[in-house]
Amino acid sequence: MFHFGVDYYPEQWPEDRWPLDADLMVRAGFTCVRLAEFSWGVLERAEGKLDFEWLDRAVELLAGRGLKVVLGTPTASPPSWLMSADPSQFRVSEDGRQVSYGNRRGYCPSHPGYRAHCRRIAAAMAERYGNHAAVIGWQIDNEFGDRCYCPSCAAAFRRWLEVRHGTLEELNRRWGTAFWGHCYRSWEDIPVPLSSGGAPNPGLALDFRRFVSDLYAEFQREQIDVIRARSPGRFVTHNFMGFGSDTLDQHRLARDLDLASWDNYPRTQWRMIEDIDPAAAALSHDATRGLKNAGFWVMEQQAGAAGWELVGVPPRPGELALWAWQAIAHGADGVLFFRWRTARHGTEQHWHGLLDHDGTPSRRYAEIAAMGAALATAGARVEGTTVAAEAAMLVSTESRFSLQVQRTNPGLDYNGQFSTFYRSLYRLNVPADVIRGTGSLYTYRLI
Repeated sequence: MFHFGVDYYPEQWPEDRWPLDADLMVRAGFTCVRLAEFSWGVLERAEGKLDFEWLDRAVELLAGRGLKVVLGTPTASPPSWLMSADPSQFRVSEDGRQVSYGNRRGYCPSHPGYRAHCRRIAAAMAERYGNHAAVIGWQIDNEFGDRCYCPSCAAAFRRWLEVRHGTLEELNRRWGTAFWGHCYRSWEDIPVPLSSGGAPNPGLALDFRRFVSDLYAEFQREQIDVIRARSPGRFVTHNFMGFGSDTLDQHRLARDLDLASWDNYPRTQWRMIEDIDPAAAALSHDATRGLKNAGFWVMEQQAGAAGWELVGVPPRPGELALWAWQAIAHGADGVLFFRWRTARHGTEQHWHGLLDHDGTPSRRYAEIAAMGAALATAGARVEGTTVAAEAAMLVSTESRFSLQVQRTNPGLDYNGQFSTFYRSLYRLNVPADVIRGTGSLYTYRLI
């Protein structure tokens, strides 16, 4: 079944408004709603005092209208009481400064205390909703990508290095630490590659990137195991940020997921140009499909002008549906729009939804409702869409990480070069798989 839906935040709106929202969703042809991925501070206002009653009512209301639900584990946005109780849980950025409370993903992914709380809230949600008939899947956290350089990560990095290299002698040999006489005589002497430390040993910087990818996979796996034990038969995904997101090995993280998904925003405050490159979104669709060599979801599809401090360029008439149809053409099995209604408070007041701030259906809502009607007519023809690719582009995270460490030439940009070749295929209407290339390649005419 193809899933057409929207991301909804009932906790941000009066409850007497929820029934109208649900009715409008059904009228738009939606079949699926994502909930709760930023709701930890509402679900647990003080440690151990869980309040699921409002979420119970929201899930039941949507289920009563025939809508399916994807629940997000809310670990990307921890409650203030949790972080203030132990400030060592905060992430440290590459310049060595600890982040403060107020944004998302401000946590350290290696901190044992924070991870214990993440397992606890994920388990509590899965125990309550894991077997609910309307719940079809789970999203782990939200948009991984931030590297942490805190003392906890430094210690975990050294343990990871010891497993990888075995001995200090072997590490010194592989990294070539005889250069500048930087030979390590103790595991405790090995630093994390802070930007304030100048140009690090390339071997250290490359291994740190590999380590962080493994670390997030471990962080993600803990929640996956908790959910699968309590919510059998439901899919588990994570919403990546497309091909251009290059701080983690997405293939490594996707290995443990049932399906891959990503968040597609062609026009934002950071892309203020009027004309966009459709090949960029196509590349991210194909790259996400290549993570599992299977159908994928767009968990967040732009629904209006998008920006934080500034208002982005509004989508032109027809573009919202065009972007969604493009995803389907590249193999998407689900498209959910972010978001349902434009927030009246907070950082994303300028990040518009299908409904405006006043809650009235907009031109954007009408456009997507028309697409919903078309999907209902298309029926099985868009279910399980496959792509018959004639070409394959082999993506290498190792090469990408290496060029982040030592670019070698000012014009040598991995993402830029890869995109240039892909765009040539796109303009020639040559379908391409973007894959790691570990399996058979004999079905392709061009690699």
